[in-house]
Amino acid sequence: MVRRLFILLVACIEGIGTAVADAARPDASRRDVGDAGTSSRSDGEADGRAPTATRRASGGCRGISASLVVDDATASPPLRSLIFPGKHHQRRYQFLQYRPLVFALTLVALAAGAEEPPDSSVEERLQRLEKGFEELKSVNETLLAENASLRKQLDLVASEAKTPVVRPSGKPEKLQFGGFVQVQGEAGDAVASRFADDGDRIFVRRARLSASGNFARHIDYRLESEFAGTLGNSSAMRAQMTDGYVTFTHWPAATIRTGQFKTPFGFEQLVSDTKLATPERSVINDMLTPGRQLGVQLAGDIAGKRLSYALGAFNGNASNTSFNDGDNFMVAARLSALLAGSSGGSKSLRIGVNGYTSEDESVSVSPALGLDSTPATPARDNVFAGTRTGYGIDAQFVAGRTEIWAEYLATDFEPLKGLHSDVSASGWYAQAGYFALPGTIQVVGKYESNDPSDLRTGDDADVFWLGANWFLQSHDIKLQFFYAIDDAESADGSGRVVARVQTVF
Repeated sequence: MVRRLFILLVACIEGIGTAVADAARPDASRRDVGDAGTSSRSDGEADGRAPTATRRASGGCRGISASLVVDDATASPPLRSLIFPGKHHQRRYQFLQYRPLVFALTLVALAAGAEEPPDSSVEERLQRLEKGFEELKSVNETLLAENASLRKQLDLVASEAKTPVVRPSGKPEKLQFGGFVQVQGEAGDAVASRFADDGDRIFVRRARLSASGNFARHIDYRLESEFAGTLGNSSAMRAQMTDGYVTFTHWPAATIRTGQFKTPFGFEQLVSDTKLATPERSVINDMLTPGRQLGVQLAGDIAGKRLSYALGAFNGNASNTSFNDGDNFMVAARLSALLAGSSGGSKSLRIGVNGYTSEDESVSVSPALGLDSTPATPARDNVFAGTRTGYGIDAQFVAGRTEIWAEYLATDFEPLKGLHSDVSASGWYAQAGYFALPGTIQVVGKYESNDPSDLRTGDDADVFWLGANWFLQSHDIKLQFFYAIDDAESADGSGRVVARVQTVF
């Protein structure tokens, strides 16, 4: 369009210039129109003045066919006296003087006609304008949506984030603060060995604060502290670190983590405290899993996230320690596979296997195991020295509103010579949950059984949990109400009511 207007403008300027030049040379114009001394015919024709009709038809001096001359001369000739007054040669001169300008203006008119059809109405023009406006509006909405998406990716919209985002002046690209609080109430008899006594109480089960973020997009970090965290009676609680690690995440199939974190052994132990279906984990998970340790781990998802693995080396002598009890490391590994469905979908089946081994010189273990590194003294010290080997298998099944977990764990203790005989501890649990009201009310039943020592009799314990979860806002605001029945062989049976309110921020 711009090029066409530019060409037309040049044509107009050229026409005006030609007209001005012709006006400055009237004599030359007269000779050009037909003086006897100038040739006015094309090549091969005789010199001489062309017939008047020929000059009138073409506006110039070239010859044309007789028929065209006759047609042009007789068709509908305008009254020249009405157009250009004066003598014959003056009228001819005036017409030729403005011929370039008329030609240029004609081109402009033709171009204008091409751009705007002569029969286009005001309504049609308005419709075209409205159509163009709608197209611009659609493009604008698309750009706004893309801009909002980019702002979310860059965490520029802090109000939409689940946790407040603080952007320090240092090197971290992102820093997030979070945590959760679990307030628990209990009444009834002590159940198994996990509860200190049968007193009724209200206490803070867990209270944690965390800070997490990333550097350069491929290095994540997390620091979390616990301000409560025990079922036993305590009057001087203090903050302790639960998690403190750095993870290199450039390759999802091979992430590297180092620091203090959960070891890859025991499915229920790896599930977050805020997402458990029952208020407490099974006794066997508390008893046999190493929990959090200091170490380094290689983990990742492969085969389209249908296969997950983790392999790590750890000190193996509990968390929040700055030493290793020996020169050897505890090695733990886990492998899980999604056999059916999709992760997080309405139907899925996942199977997991895990194990660990450790050469220990002095490591604290659960009192329920009854181990003693100083058998010559009357009191047990609950310390083990020797080789530990743990193994387990678990499965998780989801079908619509129903979710089922099952797990088996066992650990063999081979003490150093002269201490005591080899001991094996094992246990299992199975739980089922059903959403009576989708996404809001979940009914849960769980049965667990554990044997802390195959050398002793009468120490087996079975616990049955029955209750419900009320999700006011998913796991962020959740109420739990359960009744636990203890059918231990060492007791006549007892029960305990456990209620909890949880908030995640």
